[in-house]
Amino acid sequence: MPESKLTAATAEQYEPRMVAGYRILRRIARGGMAAVYLGYDTQTFSPVAVKVLAAHLSTSAHHVSRFHREASMSRHLSHPHLVRGLRAGYDESIAAHFLTMEYIDGCTAKAVMDHAGTMPIGLAVRITLDVCQALRYLHHHQYIHRDVKPDNMLIGRNGVTKLGDLGLAKRLSDDSHLTSMNQGVGTPHYMSHEQLANAALVDGRSDIFSVGASLFHMLAGRPPFLGTSHREMIEERTGHVPPSVARFRPDVPERLHQIVSRCLEWHVRERYQTVVELIRSLESTGLAGDAGGENTVDFAAEDTDPENPTQLAVASTGQ
Repeated sequence: MPESKLTAATAEQYEPRMVAGYRILRRIARGGMAAVYLGYDTQTFSPVAVKVLAAHLSTSAHHVSRFHREASMSRHLSHPHLVRGLRAGYDESIAAHFLTMEYIDGCTAKAVMDHAGTMPIGLAVRITLDVCQALRYLHHHQYIHRDVKPDNMLIGRNGVTKLGDLGLAKRLSDDSHLTSMNQGVGTPHYMSHEQLANAALVDGRSDIFSVGASLFHMLAGRPPFLGTSHREMIEERTGHVPPSVARFRPDVPERLHQIVSRCLEWHVRERYQTVVELIRSLESTGLAGDAGGENTVDFAAEDTDPENPTQLAVASTGQ
């Protein structure tokens, strides 16, 4: 198909060869809201990740607004553990909204678990600490991420983990229409009960719950809550003590089990009140160690599987 302007009907199946001047090498992820491609910047001779909003959402003011909010935040919020946004706009040649980001040569924490089931304890703690540093920065600037999960934790080959996807991030002072009353946004298996009930009223302690749920998953090989409906998920969390990670992973030290359990407390007052407190507790365990040994991802093993490439999306595609 020639690279002329596309209709929304054909754009869903069409794989672009160029987006906003970036040469597209291949698709690396596709979800319900967007596709992410590995692109090549011919000006800087470097790889980039190109996120393209799904064609069927391009006429939705709600989804377009959310997409460009993500683009704006990812460009203006800068931290070593946050995926950095580069450009955003609308490419008329493919009739699509796009966002370009730094390309993370590595994989997601979710991909590691898909490959290995669970993670070494030291690696899980190191990834969590990197994510917490990103949240520390966001919370300091009055933003809540609202979609912390293993899929959004990008582990580079240099051992550094970056938190991606600011599509659901919210400024505490923002009364945006992107979240309406009694509407939970985020990924349910990692969300607190208050976020499931009304995502407009959450604060940084809901992100802390999601960190705990993600760490639980990395250690146990499954999320702490497995409800299949919105109602089941709220009922699972309401007033109930979450399952012990030691039940699924007996080698988890008691101190780390206590940290995970505190993150998952139902009452927000019983959780860590700030990410700084959580960072101090995780560091005090001494489990993260240095970047060597078990605290690394064996990318070579994954490179042998063409269906599980290590070069994965740098942001959620809205699956």
